[in-house]
Amino acid sequence: MSNTDVQTSIDTRPSIQVQYLRTSIAKWTIFIVCLVFTGCLFYLPYRWLLSLKKLFYTKCNFDEATNVLVSKNDADSEIVKIYSKKSIKSVLDTNSPSEKMRLTMFEYKKEVFYYEKELGIFVPLVFNTKLSFANIHSMKGGIDSEALIKYRQRIFGPCVIDVPVPSVFETFIDEVLRPFFIFQIFSVILWCTEEYYWYSIAIFFIMCVTLTVNIYFVQTNLKNIKSLATFLTNVNVYRSNTIIENISSYDLVPGDIVEITDKLTFPCDMILLSGFCLVNETMLTGESQPVMKEALPEINNIYNKDKLYTLNAGTSVIDKHPQTFAVVSSIGYNTAKGELVRSILYPKPNRFKFERDALIFVACMFGMALIGFFIAIKPLKEGGYAPGDIAIKLLDLITIAVPPALPLTMSIGVGYSMGRLKKKLINCISQPAINSSGRVSVICFDKTGTLTKDEMSLNYVYDINLPDKEIPPEDASLDFQKCMACCNSLTILENAYVGDPMEIAILNALKWKAMLLENGKINVISPDNRISLMNNFVYHFSPELKRMGTVVDEDGTTYLYMKGAPEVIVPLCNNVPDDIYQIFLKYTRKGYRVLACAYKVLDCFDKNLGLEEFEKGLTLLGLPLLENPIKDDASEVIKTLQKANIHCVISTGDNVLTGLSVGKTLSFVKSENVIFGDYVGSEIVWEDDDGKRIEELPNKSQYEIVITGNLLERIITENRDYMRLIREDCKVFGRMAPKHKIMLVECFQVGEIMVGMVGDGANDCGALKQADVGISLSTAEASIAAPFSTPELSNVIYTLKEGRCALATSFQCFKFMFMYSVIQFTCAVMLYLEQSNMTNNQYIYQDIFTVLPLTFTMAASLPHHRLSKRMPPGSLISVPILLSIGLVIIQAVGYMVAAICMVKSMSWYDTEPSSNHYGEQVSFIDVPAATLEGNVIFLQGTVQLIGICAIFSMGKPFREPIYKNIFFTIAVVILFAFNIYFILHRSKNLFLFIDLSDDGHMDYRWIMLGIYFGGLIVMMLIEWFIVPLLVKCIKACFCRKKHLIEEDN
Repeated sequence: MSNTDVQTSIDTRPSIQVQYLRTSIAKWTIFIVCLVFTGCLFYLPYRWLLSLKKLFYTKCNFDEATNVLVSKNDADSEIVKIYSKKSIKSVLDTNSPSEKMRLTMFEYKKEVFYYEKELGIFVPLVFNTKLSFANIHSMKGGIDSEALIKYRQRIFGPCVIDVPVPSVFETFIDEVLRPFFIFQIFSVILWCTEEYYWYSIAIFFIMCVTLTVNIYFVQTNLKNIKSLATFLTNVNVYRSNTIIENISSYDLVPGDIVEITDKLTFPCDMILLSGFCLVNETMLTGESQPVMKEALPEINNIYNKDKLYTLNAGTSVIDKHPQTFAVVSSIGYNTAKGELVRSILYPKPNRFKFERDALIFVACMFGMALIGFFIAIKPLKEGGYAPGDIAIKLLDLITIAVPPALPLTMSIGVGYSMGRLKKKLINCISQPAINSSGRVSVICFDKTGTLTKDEMSLNYVYDINLPDKEIPPEDASLDFQKCMACCNSLTILENAYVGDPMEIAILNALKWKAMLLENGKINVISPDNRISLMNNFVYHFSPELKRMGTVVDEDGTTYLYMKGAPEVIVPLCNNVPDDIYQIFLKYTRKGYRVLACAYKVLDCFDKNLGLEEFEKGLTLLGLPLLENPIKDDASEVIKTLQKANIHCVISTGDNVLTGLSVGKTLSFVKSENVIFGDYVGSEIVWEDDDGKRIEELPNKSQYEIVITGNLLERIITENRDYMRLIREDCKVFGRMAPKHKIMLVECFQVGEIMVGMVGDGANDCGALKQADVGISLSTAEASIAAPFSTPELSNVIYTLKEGRCALATSFQCFKFMFMYSVIQFTCAVMLYLEQSNMTNNQYIYQDIFTVLPLTFTMAASLPHHRLSKRMPPGSLISVPILLSIGLVIIQAVGYMVAAICMVKSMSWYDTEPSSNHYGEQVSFIDVPAATLEGNVIFLQGTVQLIGICAIFSMGKPFREPIYKNIFFTIAVVILFAFNIYFILHRSKNLFLFIDLSDDGHMDYRWIMLGIYFGGLIVMMLIEWFIVPLLVKCIKACFCRKKHLIEEDN
């Protein structure tokens, strides 16, 4: 048997790879020896490095395995323990016998897998519901075996989505044992051994602040997720055919029959067996409209998590039938809500590589420390240091090169953004999504409820049976009115219609009345009360089928009334006018949402048969012409996004022409020449505005393209030659099923392109999750349908502004911290060359009184009021960032070298007592003292830090101007003033504060000020003008080279 097995494709989740491992006594003995001889320090790399951990296991086959190495898509690897439990076969499937068995299982990221012997692989542990409807109904008597209940509780666990919140102590241990924190602890210990007590205390204080903040955020985030996920209530359970027990939902197991009570929030996923439910699904999907759930019919279809019959955990009852029961199908993390919670706890790898690039920069800092060490070897040897002391100085340089406040700095900008988003009623449940939103260059918009209002109106219909075709709905033929009135999935709550806004608009326009009967069915009555029709059976609308039907009995005759997309309904009809498609095109181009209505008389009806069995040979009645007004702020939002060069597309389930009409109104489509693409039969069809076929697409500058979801799927799966066309030229996608919306998002996710998705309902959930930045227009603050949720479309703009601000802040803070490291490191190396060092007070002044205030206040900058055409760089390893850092390093180091050289060129330098070169030279590296060289390098380095921070913090185009960040401006001005005062003045108190010696010379101080201010001006000019110009030139060179290569090919 192979030692690597893959999960079977029993669902849509990605497969996992499994490698069987076993523990080895010999290897664990070696591990213990390593721990003993290293004083348990060996545990740290063992904890951090999976490759090291794997060395202490041995590959084996399944029969010998004690652990498994699990990975998903060759990533997210983890070694987990295998365990086994006694069970019986009927635990997983009611059709299986009650034979005893032993299940071998493991848990990976809150998902349990068990070994399926017949398949020879691990598969997810789920209760089998892929049964016929009749088979599921056979469970309605409830579980009649206490043993079976206990076995299912043992195997499936409690019915709760338990988000473990570690104790503060456990969180403390996790944070303390992170690599960077261990490095900080090592640094503090090293400094204490060298009697750098005050500096060590200061750094330890920073560590404690950082640790406290991290623990607070971890605990708060997990508690917030737990409050969303964990829910317990009491439910009535029907067991052993006759007994109804009131138990805690914690004790529910798959197969239990639950009575649906008023206002019940479902603790698990269930299949509705009797009655009906009106359900609020806002928390789970962001869908604002209540959803009607019907009882599973007793027919021979196979259940496949059909939404119509499924009650999802986390959703709640608005209204119900008095006798409503459901069977538990999934509990805990196997529910739809559990999968969403798991996606929050273990998010997919972020395509934005900020943290990866940050680690590369940290490695560069270590490299810089090594270079500085080789530079400092000679003066250290001349100072009489032993090899062991020189090694300690190397470690000193490393601790200087990697600033201790770096982890806090990397996340502080995002923290500020989270707070500002909340004030704008934008709920965010994923911090990485904030930085990702700063790089969004493509946004896919749903249409209905997103760009257009939820409300609809029916002012006209097109009746093919009347001479005046375009008429008000109440004047339509009687059969047409009956079809429009009956063919719906509405229900009634507190005398108000609840359901699809389109169906509500139709019923209101007809002025027919609807009543809810005790059996949950709808009875519609004509305005004159002469006609009363009851919906006996409803084939609910399906995005895949694009149609629905209702079966109605009237005076002993059975009718099938249908409505749906004209391109689907019309081919099913016998009486089709020759010009019907031209009429259809005419109204869709005007922006109407056009439906088709048809009917037929049924000789007999069997609800076990699907709609496809009855729908042929229909009689076409007409076309309802619905108007869906565009949201008031939609035009301004799209205009703003397009001005910012963000590629915007519409992805709608409506007809492509209706989408095109909205697209033209909102300037998605600007050309009058539009080509329509569809996949018909087995060929790709292109047509112009007049419906004429086009064999070859003209030059792309002459037209714009709109296509259907079917064609999109065909292109992505088989005709990838058209992919460029989809990404660049197509702005409207119509007849998009939920899977097509996911495909569209994936289509744009190429390279560093970040894709946003804006939607409002259940059909958009998959795309919202797939997008780098999903924004759900939901009124529910607790919605977990997407990383961002907000009730206002205009907040899409603010989310992008805030993302750009947060990303720019993260980059600028990192650049500043890197420069802080370089400047302080340069100060140390230059003073080593002078047989001196900065004092503890000077280190403390730079770290605590300069860098921390600047960092905290710099990160508080507000987002710029205008969304720029430019975007922040997509990576720390990018031309703008590297060029900026490189030029600033050259200047900063150059100005410090110039300052020390200037001092040494003074005529009084060799006779100045405060100089370390006066008289017999003494090494002050170990016990730093106030010297002239120390004064110059420390002061020049400190003012460089302040100036660089101010230059990096200039606002446009992603943040507001620096003067609007009041606290930062105050901090910069005060620090400037203090440091200029330090340069020009000396006193005893000043000496006690930052160890500056009083040399009595003013000439070099004025020159230092000149170097500083002159350097600051030059640095500003280079950072603000020269760097952008060089970046443009470099990009132009690369583009020209790329163009030449493409021409050669």
